[in-house]
Amino acid sequence: MEHCRAAEHALVAALVMGAADPAELSGRLRPSDFSDPAAGLLYGTILQAPAASGPRGDLPQLLRARDALRSDGYPVSELLGWLPQLPVPAHPDPWATLIVSGSLARQVSQSGSRLVQVSESALSEDPVGGASRVLAFVVAQRAAIHSAERRWEDLPLSWRQTVPAVNAGARESNALSGAPYPGSSGGLGVERELLSGLVAAPMLLDRMRWLRAEDFTDPGCGAVFTAVTDLRQAGAPIDLVTLTASVASGTVAISGSAPASRAMAEGPANLVELCGSLDPAAAFPGSVEFLARRVLSTAVVGHAGQAGEELQRLAAAPATEGGAGAPLFASALRRIQAVVERGERWHESRATARPAAGPAGRSAPRLELLRGPGRAVMDVHLPGRVSGRSAG
Repeated sequence: MEHCRAAEHALVAALVMGAADPAELSGRLRPSDFSDPAAGLLYGTILQAPAASGPRGDLPQLLRARDALRSDGYPVSELLGWLPQLPVPAHPDPWATLIVSGSLARQVSQSGSRLVQVSESALSEDPVGGASRVLAFVVAQRAAIHSAERRWEDLPLSWRQTVPAVNAGARESNALSGAPYPGSSGGLGVERELLSGLVAAPMLLDRMRWLRAEDFTDPGCGAVFTAVTDLRQAGAPIDLVTLTASVASGTVAISGSAPASRAMAEGPANLVELCGSLDPAAAFPGSVEFLARRVLSTAVVGHAGQAGEELQRLAAAPATEGGAGAPLFASALRRIQAVVERGERWHESRATARPAAGPAGRSAPRLELLRGPGRAVMDVHLPGRVSGRSAG
């Protein structure tokens, strides 16, 4: 947030000159909130010192007692440059609010950085295996932002009201960008292979209600997926002819997918060309669900990284553009929640995964422990055989 460091210097100077009461700041403003190490050290020293009225002439002795006064005079040497710039009269409450607000904005930015880092790591390795770890990070960062929001709400109302209001035009700019996120290498081939499999076996869509058009890295593939879904819901036959005719008409219904909407706006010709690149005859329907889970996993990982970048952008914005206080936390939590909701669909996709198959596609043997009167019986289910029971 802007002007935080100037507020730090002004507040410490006011405390040293006796123009501010540290007792009114204790419990609300912490030394760790200061971005300037010298200001944080001086504030923490004053906060722990015995109460005194008037200027703090004993500050060098207090610092020396904490072994915090260097031979070159730091941090007192820094303070000497702030004292002549102390505004009169002093306004400690607004200055303290700026400091706390800036500290909380840095926490939001750090949460964004962590999301970007874990997303990039998962995309470079394996999105399917990394999605679970990414979602765990997402939940942790959501908790961190909730904690920052609670701390903000615990500040006195008179403090929070000193933060400038958000401009009306900035509210629209804070909407979700909907920009495509970077996918892993080979993602486009996976998406087209998935679409080919769905054209070959459209009934598999009934098992994948957790997949959405916005989960595709390529907006065009998302639009074609929507066309396949629409045809399936209408009970219409699905093949390359009917699918191409559907996208060529330009009447594909796109709901809630900004990337797919942009793909349709570029013209149906691009989608017709994409349909022509599909090869249902070479598709293997048995791998369709696996491919769909891979697409969704890549979406989860990529969207988490995109959300992290948006958190960084929000935290760096001026207060009048939502970069401070309640507007910052509301916007940040909306972005985190969007990833969480996509993660819920990811968990649903894992829950609907088929059990492991045995040889020749038969179900693998399973063991069940049956409880009988006074004994335990092991029931062994073998495919194609009558179960045999043996008493324990």
